[in-house]
Amino acid sequence: MKSKKYMFVILLIILLTGKAVKGYSQDTFTIKGNCEISEAGTLYIFLVDELGSKKPMTGIQELTIEIDSCNNQKLIEFYFRDIPKGKYGIRCFLDMNGNGKLDFKLFSAREPWGMSWKNKRKSGILSFSDYSFIVDSDTELKTIKVE
Repeated sequence: MKSKKYMFVILLIILLTGKAVKGYSQDTFTIKGNCEISEAGTLYIFLVDELGSKKPMTGIQELTIEIDSCNNQKLIEFYFRDIPKGKYGIRCFLDMNGNGKLDFKLFSAREPWGMSWKNKRKSGILSFSDYSFIVDSDTELKTIKVE
């Protein structure tokens, strides 16, 4: 009789645990994109959320791709995987002098850069809403021109 009670309790725990885990599972998605470049260097690609968009050289996920040579134009394919639903943006730059950062001259960047623009590329003070997009399924972005 006791073994049946124990068996019932164990079965109940297994069932409840399974429902609890299932209830907390979260769908994740893949973001696919391309960066168009025309020079060699190290391509840094950052996936950012709104909070992370305020910090340079950081992201929720980041990719670093070495480009040894580039004649004319070259498309570099990238993926960010296991991304939960949310609002994100892509920002990237091509480090041509190997110092690991985006260099600036007086009022603009000295090295090529790009973002996942909603419309046309902007200059001046940028806001997250200028380059953010919603992820609620696997997402393929339009080509980001790094210029």
